[in-house]
Amino acid sequence: MSKAPTSRTKHAGSETGNSTDSYKLRRIVAAPPPSHPGLYATVLNVECAEDEDVEWLWTETSDGRFVSGYRLVPRITGRSH
Repeated sequence: MSKAPTSRTKHAGSETGNSTDSYKLRRIVAAPPPSHPGLYATVLNVECAEDEDVEWLWTETSDGRFVSGYRLVPRITGRSH
């Protein structure tokens, strides 16, 4: 699995320069492809913070399934395998 690109995003309200956290690393997560080539996902990718993960929401049809939405959830760290 390739590493997702990252970018720095300035958050609204940080123009005053009072916060050292005015910039936060963001990453782009690509949506999984549909199960059938004739189906199209309504979400292509999602930008999220380094401390967030994406939970994909799927729509099931008689032809297969595709990503139709997403939810940002806190990233679980410290997994041991």
